[in-house]
Amino acid sequence: MDTLRDMLVTTGSFLAALGLRLGLFLAIPIAMALAAAAWLGIRALWRVAARRAAGHERVEGLWWRPGVAYTRGHLWLRARGRRIRVGLDDLGVRLMPPGARLTLPERGRDLRAGTPALGWESGVFRTALVSPVTGRVVSVNGGLASDTRPLRRDPYLGGWLFEVETSEAPAGTLGGDAARTWFAQESSKLARFTESELGLAAADGGELLAPLPTLIRPDQWAKLAAEFLRPQ
Repeated sequence: MDTLRDMLVTTGSFLAALGLRLGLFLAIPIAMALAAAAWLGIRALWRVAARRAAGHERVEGLWWRPGVAYTRGHLWLRARGRRIRVGLDDLGVRLMPPGARLTLPERGRDLRAGTPALGWESGVFRTALVSPVTGRVVSVNGGLASDTRPLRRDPYLGGWLFEVETSEAPAGTLGGDAARTWFAQESSKLARFTESELGLAAADGGELLAPLPTLIRPDQWAKLAAEFLRPQ
């Protein structure tokens, strides 16, 4: 009887020690995962706060910046004297495939409004966007060619594309309340596209949980690009 009791006590002690070690073994990766999730959450909140501090607004689930002009191909323009800075708005950025190779115009190149100026390529997904203004390229955000993360994080600040020196005012752009109304309509139209073409309901008023180009076929991409980016 004493032997059986001793065996049970020994077995219980062994199992308790094993459980304690297993708990400690699992606690470390769990704690690391929770810390990483907390850091990502804090960083996301900081980015939202930074955008709002810069005056950016959420319009139908996408970020919109006041104080700049927009083309119907989802490029934005900001005049700086004789220079015009050009970028891609938040809706346009969301149509760029993950890992896409971005091609920007070279410094010193003369651009003509309505002719190809930039684009991206990722497998079957490729597009060439036209310049919204005539002039000479005087500055390029060249780092985006190898790393588009600044463009995806904030297309209106660190994600600008290039600057053109020009003596001509761009034509056919939208600004102010008209630009905001148009952008909201475009965001809603994108949500309808995802629902009709893919059968997916976008979250947060237009924001997809996965990049749109990863969910569509090449023929759907061609239709999407023609509808929103108006490529050459």
